[in-house]
This record gives sequence, structure tokens and C-alpha cells, in this order.
Amino acid sequence: MEALEVLAVLILVTIIIILLTPMKWMKFAKWLIPKSGVTIIIDLMLITIVSYYVLLDISVVQIAAVTLLVSVVMSLFYIIYANEFIKVGKKILKDKSFWKKSWLPLVIGIYFSVYVLVAVPV
Repeated sequence: MEALEVLAVLILVTIIIILLTPMKWMKFAKWLIPKSGVTIIIDLMLITIVSYYVLLDISVVQIAAVTLLVSVVMSLFYIIYANEFIKVGKKILKDKSFWKKSWLPLVIGIYFSVYVLVAVPV
């Protein structure tokens, strides 16, 4: 089984677990989320591992295209719960430490975008 197939299977297993036991999943999330330092370290490790295996099979530009596609698909979910997300968004933007808390994903996103712009021939 190729690396991307393993990742696809993991995604499907996660979705099935969430569908079959949503309250257990929420209990796990409530336990994990307050441990933000640990969660960030786990997330960075997962980003590194997944990136390694994905980059074995496809280019950064292809990853960007798929990321865009997934973002558009995810927007369907956000549209369904638009009022809730707007409330949360307003609360987050009122947080004075927003930039301090958000710098890492923003830097990763900027780096990724600039890399793609440089990699794509004009």
C-alpha cells in the first residue's frame, strides 16, 4: 500500500469513528484541546510525517491544488453553520493576542503560497 493510500485509509477510519461515536470523539476533543502545547507539538509532528509521505508521490504545486479543492469543499460545511462560525470569528478577532496565537499557521500558509508562486512557471 502506497503512502497516500495509507493516509486516505486513516481519513476514512477517522470519519467512520466520528460518525459512529460522535460523543466519544467530542469527549476526546474536550480532553485534548486544553492541552494546546501538546496538541501543537502533535500537530507539527503530523504535518511533518504527512508532508514527507505526500511529497514522495506528488509535487508542492499539486498539493496546493488539492488544498484549494479541499478548502472549497470544506466551505460547504461552513456555509451550513455560517451564523455559528461568524460568532466564533468575531470572538477570535476581538482577542488582543490573536496574532501572537496565530503566527505559526500564518507563516506556514505564507511560505506555502510563496513557494507555489515561485515554483509555477509564468
